[in-house]
Amino acid sequence: MDRERLAKPESYGNDRVFAYLRLESAPDRAQDAAVEAIEKAGQPVVHIAVQEPYAIGEEFFRWEIATAVAGSIIGINAFNQPDVRSQQDRNAETHKRV
Repeated sequence: MDRERLAKPESYGNDRVFAYLRLESAPDRAQDAAVEAIEKAGQPVVHIAVQEPYAIGEEFFRWEIATAVAGSIIGINAFNQPDVRSQQDRNAETHKRV
């Protein structure tokens, strides 16, 4: 989440992946250290370096395409709210059983 502070690594389960968009023109050393701690704890982290803030728009586009492809693979239209809600409900039921 944008501007959300990372919690301590042990507070995260194994149900997520972290995407770190690092602004190369103005690196945040505290954020770098927090992400490094998350990674050292075994969490998967995708590092994406952007040179300027405007390049973040390119990342939004990339992740929209990735969402559409992933949705297609699992049989949902990621841009159709009823399909997305239906899949969320199925996921919630699966998590309850686990």
